[in-house]
Amino acid sequence: MLQKHFGGTSARTKALLLSTYAKLENLYPEVRPLVQPVFEKHAPSTELELQQRACEYSSLLTQGDEIMDAVLQEMPAWPEDKESALEARLRKKQEAAEDRTGFQKSVEGREGGVGGMIAAAVQKPGPMSPTAAGASRGGGGGGGGVDIFLDYGSNDGEGGGRGGGGGTAALTAAMGKASISPVPDEDDLLGVGGAATSSSSSSSSSNGVQTIPEEIRPRLATAFKALITTPAGVLFENEVLQIGIKQDYRGSQGRVALFYGNKTTGELSNFKAELATVSFLRVQSQDPPPTIGAGQQAKHQLAVEVLKPFDYPEAPFLLLSFTSPSSGQTYSYSLPLPIVPTCFFEPVTLAASDYMTRWRSLEGQNRERQEVIQQPPNFNYESSGLVAFRAKILDGLHLAQAQGIDQNDLSLSAVGSLRTGTAGPDGSKISVGALVRIEVNAQVRAVRVTARAVHGTVAAALVNTIKALVS
Repeated sequence: MLQKHFGGTSARTKALLLSTYAKLENLYPEVRPLVQPVFEKHAPSTELELQQRACEYSSLLTQGDEIMDAVLQEMPAWPEDKESALEARLRKKQEAAEDRTGFQKSVEGREGGVGGMIAAAVQKPGPMSPTAAGASRGGGGGGGGVDIFLDYGSNDGEGGGRGGGGGTAALTAAMGKASISPVPDEDDLLGVGGAATSSSSSSSSSNGVQTIPEEIRPRLATAFKALITTPAGVLFENEVLQIGIKQDYRGSQGRVALFYGNKTTGELSNFKAELATVSFLRVQSQDPPPTIGAGQQAKHQLAVEVLKPFDYPEAPFLLLSFTSPSSGQTYSYSLPLPIVPTCFFEPVTLAASDYMTRWRSLEGQNRERQEVIQQPPNFNYESSGLVAFRAKILDGLHLAQAQGIDQNDLSLSAVGSLRTGTAGPDGSKISVGALVRIEVNAQVRAVRVTARAVHGTVAAALVNTIKALVS
């Protein structure tokens, strides 16, 4: 019965089912002939979790029944009045983190080392003028590592403590009563029409190399924005080539699979694909073959890890080049990949009082970014549209809604944390917490997005990403 539904489940569910099969195999030896072929089938799986479990469980059977029973037997219940060694270590580490007072200074103030590198890379002037500063700690934040979310300040003076009020009225007061007004247009957030791709602004260059035609660039922009919040889809397609993409992100790391489909009746030769070098990503690539046959598909696998904050317009570019021997035409494409900062976010759940404390503590010092989007063309102000938009923001951008603040569908207060692969002074990986507030004014057809974070780049990335989804 389990195997009947196995093929239609997610990779995570399949992994759990493999563990279930291993335990059934241990308890009921007669099912081993049914279970072993499943392990063998998934041993070469491209999903690393499935591959690891399948190989381990298949090998476990060869070690003998005693070892298999010892590994898979039920763990005894832990006495409730006794603290485990792991719990003790975690408690001490948390207490040490709460007592630490110099980490934010080491990140923002050093000229050298990892902290100085991140500070130099992300402390860029923003549109908001500094008003106030704060430098103490709050709680919260999910996942492991050094969380800059814990290094917020709180010099609110009045009502800034943990119990210092919450709700929409208090937050509106904390944000100020800035009226919704027009703002100047920003640069092309997709990077498909600006200086970064000026070399491919026309369909062919002086040396006869075919580049991306201008008429399909709007489709590229639409596909890019759709792939910010969806794990798989078509990134690019014309009469020669189709590029599909599948993405999976966990913490600071991600796996991206690109599928190149040859739509012509002849082969594509000298096929090269690489990710343009950027300072904020560590990349490992399993390159596609140099030749793709007619009607065939090739796979390109990327493993990426984010090292420091970056902004939405800085999404890395995929550089493609290939030749069609049948026509003698050479092609060169430069395509932005939907590897944006929110890919590396993890949701953080906060109560209203905690959210308000941290919001107030992040005033000034270029920590806030705000954008007012006037009359977004396709925004749905109906209740059903607002509910769908909320789900898209929370699920697609890996954020968690703050509890007890938003009283209706016209506002959304959310929290997330950017996980990086860079180690802090204590050896733990650095995370950067961020808060965002979205307000919809249906009367004037406008949406205001405000974000705050210790690093202004993270706040800007959140605002720019949401602006792209709304516009």
